Amino acid sequence: MKICIFAKGLPIHCTGGVEIHIQELVDGLIKRGHHVTIITTKHPKGVEKEERENLKIYYIGDRSLVCTQKFYKESARLFEYLHKKEHFDIVHSQSGAGRGYIMYARKTIPIVISYHGTAIDEIRSKINVLASNVSLSAKVKSVLSLPKYVKGHVLTFSHPKQFDGAVATSNEQIKILKDVYKYPDDKIYTVFNGIDTETFQPSAHTTLREKYGLEKNKIILTVSKLQDQKGIQNIILALPRILREIKNAKLFIVGDGNYRADLERIVQKNNLEDKVIFTGTIPIQNLPEYFNTCDVFVNPTIRQNGYDLTILEAMACEKPVVVSSIGSVPTAIADGIDGILVPPGNIEKIANAVLHILQDTTGSLRLGKSAREKIIQKFNIECMIDGTIQVYQEVIQKYKEARSKIDSI
Repeated sequence: MKICIFAKGLPIHCTGGVEIHIQELVDGLIKRGHHVTIITTKHPKGVEKEERENLKIYYIGDRSLVCTQKFYKESARLFEYLHKKEHFDIVHSQSGAGRGYIMYARKTIPIVISYHGTAIDEIRSKINVLASNVSLSAKVKSVLSLPKYVKGHVLTFSHPKQFDGAVATSNEQIKILKDVYKYPDDKIYTVFNGIDTETFQPSAHTTLREKYGLEKNKIILTVSKLQDQKGIQNIILALPRILREIKNAKLFIVGDGNYRADLERIVQKNNLEDKVIFTGTIPIQNLPEYFNTCDVFVNPTIRQNGYDLTILEAMACEKPVVVSSIGSVPTAIADGIDGILVPPGNIEKIANAVLHILQDTTGSLRLGKSAREKIIQKFNIECMIDGTIQVYQEVIQKYKEARSKIDSI
């Protein structure tokens, strides 16, 4: 197949979960012999085009990581120019990045959209920030940015009938697509996000404890962009309760972002400087060592979206996880079986769940083993790629059949 993918960003723009997901999907498609063209936003260094075997990437628009009106118009013009030469079989819009094709291009081939969260999720996330234990400045920012997401919801809501298929990455997302966006059942496809279980797997060969002098410590790990909606402040606030019972606990915070200074102030305010380690951003190839070093992984997000890939990565490394029961997380975790779910923003329950894992070695091992088994069965990268290819094939076939009926009238 010849596939054209519209994406807001790639790992060259940002090493977030969505960007990594797109890159891994593309790599898998190419490995299986398909030809992929990506149309994405402006390159951070001004590069206009990259090309290698079976892959072409075009960087356009006026801003990186932002789908502006200029990007939508340019992407539609570029698509039509390329389509005349490439003869694409299908268009895949990652979230709303393919809106330009819908609005400005002549639709001659089917389009599929993958929903990496929805605008409704964004609105709910903003509301969660307003109700949570974050700084006043973060709450002000949430109030100011809320209209943008309301507008985004209206724009997205007006287009679902234009898509030939919608890929949901969770059971919760299916419900939103049906109840809110009014997608019919025959247009909804479920493909769970996938993890490379060879890269992320259990390993006892780590040197981080020696590096940080923590051979005898219990290590709590969180890996995230440092933003208010990620809820990292809540594991910090839960730490004093944990330390009352486990005095040698240490919290590793891996990642960086615009909320880091606020988090550092929370650490200082609670006199936790010697108990919290900010590592900054860690290259993805080094993340497995961090997962394999920790005793428990915590994702205390208050963001109403899908399940962060870091949750799946920790599970793939056979680690017990404590995660907010929010958004699509229940699709990934069965409470008490392969992880522990806690109410978002509930500091006491976060602390109690972490303590339960750290004090119950047998139960901790059981959770970790069940977690990896689930990832292998349902969330491995090969299943994700094969599932996406199957969606393409089914949508293309349905589109051809529908066009054939119209032509025969």
